[in-house]
Amino acid sequence: MKDRRIPGEATLPWPEKAAYISSNIATAFSWGYITSYFMIFCTDAVGISAFAFSALLLVSRFFDGITDPLVGFLTDRTVTRWGRYRPWIAASALPVAVTTCLLFYVDPAWSPALRFAWVSGAYLLYLLAFTVFSTPLDAMASVMSGSPKARANIISLKSAAGIVGAMVMTQLTTAWFHVNGTDTAAPYFRLTVLFGLVSVPLYLLTPIFCKEKILPSPQAQKKFDLAAVVRQNIGSRPFCIALAGHFLNGLISYGRVSIFVYYFKYVAGDMGLYALFTLLMRLPQIAGTYLAQYILPRFRGPGQALSCLYVLYGGALVLNFFVLPRPGTMALFWGLTVLSSFLFGASYSLIYTIVPDLTDYTEYRSGARSDGGVFALLEFGNKVGMAIGTSGMGIVLGVLGFNANMPQTTGVLWGINALMFIAPGLLAILIGLLFLGYRLDRTTLHANDQN
Repeated sequence: MKDRRIPGEATLPWPEKAAYISSNIATAFSWGYITSYFMIFCTDAVGISAFAFSALLLVSRFFDGITDPLVGFLTDRTVTRWGRYRPWIAASALPVAVTTCLLFYVDPAWSPALRFAWVSGAYLLYLLAFTVFSTPLDAMASVMSGSPKARANIISLKSAAGIVGAMVMTQLTTAWFHVNGTDTAAPYFRLTVLFGLVSVPLYLLTPIFCKEKILPSPQAQKKFDLAAVVRQNIGSRPFCIALAGHFLNGLISYGRVSIFVYYFKYVAGDMGLYALFTLLMRLPQIAGTYLAQYILPRFRGPGQALSCLYVLYGGALVLNFFVLPRPGTMALFWGLTVLSSFLFGASYSLIYTIVPDLTDYTEYRSGARSDGGVFALLEFGNKVGMAIGTSGMGIVLGVLGFNANMPQTTGVLWGINALMFIAPGLLAILIGLLFLGYRLDRTTLHANDQN
C-alpha cells in the first residue's frame, strides 16, 4: 500500500479551537455529573437497589450503544449549507440539558415503582439526546482539518478540556453535597438546573464558530449506507483492535468513576478527601491529555505508545490497591494517584487521536468517507463496555451485601477497594497487550501487513 499524506492546516485558529473544546467542558456538567453521581443518587437518594440499578443501566446502555451507529449514519448523510454535523450539535444542546434535569427530578411522595419508572424513562431520553449531540461532536475533529498534527492537537485539547470541566464539576458538587447531603433527591435536582444554565451556552459555541472543511462528495454520501460502514470497518484489523480497546476503556473509565464516591464515603470514611482526590487526579490527567501529542512521536507508532502507557497505568492502579489513604501512607497514596492519573490522561487522549486516522484508512480502502459512522461504531464499543462496567459495579456491590447509608462489612470494603484499583488495573494491562498488534501509522495510511 502506498503512503498517502493528508493535506490540511498544520494548526487551527485558537478561537476555533476554543469553540470546539467548549462543548467538551460543558459535557462535564451533564455526562460527567451523571457518570459520577447517578449510581449513588439511585441507591442512596431514590431507594433503588443495587441490583435494580444494574439492570436499568445494562438495558439502557445497550439501547444507547445501538442508537450510536444509527445517529452516525444519519449525520453522515446530512446535507446542509452548514455542513453535516453542526446542525445536529446545535439542535440537541437544549434537549441534553432538559433531560439531565428530568433525570434528577424525583418526588419523594412517589411510590418506589413510579420512582424507578421515572428514572428509567428519563435516562433513556437523556441517552438518546446525548448521543445525537456527542456523535457529531466527536466526528467534527476529522473534518475541521486534514492535518494529523492539527487533529492530534485539537483532540488532545478536547480531552484536556473535558477533564478541566470534570474537575470543576467535581469540586462544585463535593462542596454542594457536603452542605446538602447525598441522601435525598432535591439537592441533586437543584444543582442540575444550575449546571444546565451553564452548559447550554457552551454547547452552542461549537456549531456557531467551528467550520467543516473536509466534505465528501454527495455521491459518496449516498452510496455509503450503514451496512457498508459496518462491513468496511469490521473487516479492518486496525479498527477491530481499536474497537476492543474502546470497549475495555469503557469498562475501566466509567466503571471506576461510578465507584469513586463509594470508596471515599465507605472505605476512606472521609468524603472531604474526595475533593482533594479529584484535584490530584484531574490536574495530572489534564497534563497527560495535552502532552500526549508530544509523547506520541517518541514511539514508533500509536500502537506502541498506547501499549506502553496502558501497561504502566494498570501497574500503578494495582499498586494503589495496597496503599490506603491513611496516616503514614497518605503521601504514597497521593503519589500513585498522580502517576496513574497522568498515564490515564495520556492513554485516553491517544486512543481517540487514532480515530481520524481510522476514518482516513476506511476512505482509502472504500473510496467513501464516514466520519460519524466510524466514531459511532467505536462509541458503541465504548458504551457497551460502559454498560457492563457500571452495571457490574452495582451487581458486585449487591453480591457483597452492600447496604446504603450504613457501616459496611470487611468484605464489602475489600470489594469496593478492588473495584477501585485491581479490576481496572488488570483491564488496562490487557488493553496495552492488545495494542501491540496495532501498526497503522498516524501520519500516512501505510498499514504494512494490515488487512
